[in-house]
Amino acid sequence: MRSVGARSTLQLIVLGFIAFALGAILVLVILPGHRQNPTNQAPPSSAVVPAPPDTTGQAPDQAALTLANWYFDNHNWLKAIEQYQKAISLGLDNADLRTDLGSAYRFSGQSDRAIEQYEIAQRENPERENSLFNLAALYLQSMHNPAKASELLEDFRTRFPKSGALPRVQELLAEAKAQMSSSR
Repeated sequence: MRSVGARSTLQLIVLGFIAFALGAILVLVILPGHRQNPTNQAPPSSAVVPAPPDTTGQAPDQAALTLANWYFDNHNWLKAIEQYQKAISLGLDNADLRTDLGSAYRFSGQSDRAIEQYEIAQRENPERENSLFNLAALYLQSMHNPAKASELLEDFRTRFPKSGALPRVQELLAEAKAQMSSSR
């Protein structure tokens, strides 16, 4: 017969596992915009790419989004762009989708189109932190416009004073200020 302490320990382990699994599901499946890359760097390419997901039975707009997200996660930026555009043309349009499309454009070297998508995302949902953050980082790191990046990062700090991204925003602001002072 097990002691009460051993049973309690087993129950805690099981509850911990369930909490971990639910947390993983929340992060990977439920949270919108999970594809936003907090470092704003293109992820490294991988050698082995699994087969695309089966979208049989999904509505056409959802199938396009599913494939777009899969291509994005597998760093196939041009296919991701194609599928995000298809989802939009089929009527599926929101700030998260536009932000992901902007990031796919960014990682494919199409900065002007990325800016356009991040700006559309901000118009669609001004409370969308990722699109504003990504826009500021793009101006700083790809467009080499530290003044515009500073303006956007200051706006971010004002609009999202409790954001978890504030430490990274501070780093980017310092980088922008350093670039501006070195160009004088």
